[in-house]
Amino acid sequence: MQQQAHVHMDETGWKEAGTRRWLWVVVSTIATLFHVAISRGGKVLTTLLGDEFDGLVSSDRLKSYQVLPPERRQICWGHLQRNLLAYYERDGPLGAWAADMLAQITILFALWHCFRAGQIDRATLVASMQPVQAIVRALLERGRRRYDQAQGLSDELLALWPALWLFVTVDGVEPTNNAAERALRPAVLWRKGCFGAQSAAGNRFVERILTVSATCQQQNRHLCTFLTDAVSAYWAGQPAPTLLTSP
Repeated sequence: MQQQAHVHMDETGWKEAGTRRWLWVVVSTIATLFHVAISRGGKVLTTLLGDEFDGLVSSDRLKSYQVLPPERRQICWGHLQRNLLAYYERDGPLGAWAADMLAQITILFALWHCFRAGQIDRATLVASMQPVQAIVRALLERGRRRYDQAQGLSDELLALWPALWLFVTVDGVEPTNNAAERALRPAVLWRKGCFGAQSAAGNRFVERILTVSATCQQQNRHLCTFLTDAVSAYWAGQPAPTLLTSP
């Protein structure tokens, strides 16, 4: 993961013998990695990505990711859209401001889907997105002069401005963090059924089995076959099979 040019990251609550923990996930094009941490802070990013990681990270707007410069981040527009929908339901100027923002997000996703479908090329995407960027910036500048929830959100997004638009110019980067959210979904369902683990060893198993399961699915490999080979190698005193099929 530390050698990848681009990864998706997300985190969710977890437990260890009733004590609060956090389950992190890192998704790349070759594998998916899970890690149970005692913290939701930025130090976990260093643990997972290393001190010398120079790639790009797609994520939500959790402040822990601020250890990375905005120029190397892509903020999830899906999360932002949900935030704005909550404001849109308010009466008055805040709802109207959110409606204007949501209208631009609708255009943004329409352009992105056209690009993904091959209906427009990268140059057209860049050119078509410029009016959207200009209007969004004007709306944020207007929002930061308000005295309601729009002010804090506008200040935050203007500070993260480069992280909103990485997907427009960089191949392989998307405007959402869906890859990490999808990877976390089975773990969230597991948590609801078992309420986490009872020990550090239990959480080590959680990390490893989720990593193996998600990566095998990602690589179209049979999970039971990999686990059987791993256990057989252990009992035979042989090296474990590699989880990675490509460099």
